[in-house]
Amino acid sequence: MSDRGFPESLQPQPTTNAERVNSLHKAHPVAAPGTEFHYFNPNYDVLARVVEVVSGQPFSDYLRLHIFAPLQMSQTFHATTMAEAQQQAKGLASGHLMAFAIPFAYPELSGYLGGSAGIISTAEDMAKYLILQNHAGHEKTQLLTPSSMSLMHTLPQQLDSSYAMGWFATTENGRQVLQHNGILSTFYTDTVVLPNEKYGIALLYNISALPLIAFALPQIKTGLIQLLTYGTFPSGGFSINFWGISVAIVTVIGVAFAIRSLLHLSQWRRKTHTMPKWQLILSIGWMFFPAIVLLAMPWLLGMVSDRIFGYDKLFRAMLDVMLWLSFCAELGFINGTMRFLYSSKQE
Repeated sequence: MSDRGFPESLQPQPTTNAERVNSLHKAHPVAAPGTEFHYFNPNYDVLARVVEVVSGQPFSDYLRLHIFAPLQMSQTFHATTMAEAQQQAKGLASGHLMAFAIPFAYPELSGYLGGSAGIISTAEDMAKYLILQNHAGHEKTQLLTPSSMSLMHTLPQQLDSSYAMGWFATTENGRQVLQHNGILSTFYTDTVVLPNEKYGIALLYNISALPLIAFALPQIKTGLIQLLTYGTFPSGGFSINFWGISVAIVTVIGVAFAIRSLLHLSQWRRKTHTMPKWQLILSIGWMFFPAIVLLAMPWLLGMVSDRIFGYDKLFRAMLDVMLWLSFCAELGFINGTMRFLYSSKQE
């Protein structure tokens, strides 16, 4: 299954893991079982529900009693919904969005977190969890056998995939690396384990934005890996300020051209008398192109990333890009509509 067969972020938000599992009757497979890998959050929601049914405990309670308490992760808990998280985490940091490289505080989206998210923690507690990944336990607490831990870090043999069990298992510069990230609309996390070197890295950010996730934050992660393994820190790198300035310039240019086109409607109207039919249609249709891209954005990203998100998450993830598209789409729609009406009157 994948988002293409069940776009979970576009579905009504459940409040329990049981409700999520029940909602999957609407899902349809996108490939035969065991033939393709697709990252799919509801898989973890199903696993959380399995834990609840087998143990007879709510998933959050099971994690607290069997994972967090034995590992002495006293500042960590799990919440099934964001409302629960905000009620329980009295010291939760303020999340941030970003537009044109400028961060600003903004409330986290409400809704279901389930088995794929909802763990609120600290850097110190996450360090204890990463120790578990290297030793199958913490101090005298043995949570898993070494063979079970090894299995969790091992890629499936029958699939061309870098995803093991909850970890992307890759090799970088000849070094084994286990890593995974966590993304909410205003929070982001990177976790990395270097099994052979016995290092673990947990990076917790109270900001989330696609440009940061794509360009800037990976530099921090890889820089720390290099610092730990080679004792040096890479120089240079991508500047998020450059991104902000670039998108701002593109937005201003796009809006300026759209306004200019609106102001020159009378000139365009006079030209239509001698304009071939195909050119007239093209000059009208082109005005609606930004609106079409904006409407298709969830599905266009789904084709590229295999993940489908609603507009609420898209605007939060790349606010500057979505503002640029929105401004151009609205002005283009007005322009295209007026051109169409002018051409209809002429006919």
